[in-house]
Amino acid sequence: MRCETIEPSPRLTAQQFTAFLLRVLGYSEAGGDYEYKDTLSFALEAQMYTEAVIEAFGDEFLRGDAVVAMVYALLAYMKNSEDVMLIDTLVEAGVLEPDAAERLIEAVGRD
Repeated sequence: MRCETIEPSPRLTAQQFTAFLLRVLGYSEAGGDYEYKDTLSFALEAQMYTEAVIEAFGDEFLRGDAVVAMVYALLAYMKNSEDVMLIDTLVEAGVLEPDAAERLIEAVGRD
């Protein structure tokens, strides 16, 4: 069996990954919540990211940046909610154990 070389796909950008995470939180471009070109600004407005996080992404979005983005998304509030974070939704759905969620929240230092 011969292995063919697979060309790597283009790198993912902070904007693309953030759009994906915003969709997980219930927001959508098609629903009129934001325009794709304003994805990072909207993430700031929705309080998913801070300005420092966006600045830290820099020009090249790396795996570590994706981890940071996912943690911030887990601790972000779902669309139209001021008290239900994504992590709460995952616990309620049985995807994540409550004690694991508590440990993450404690480790990150967020109430």
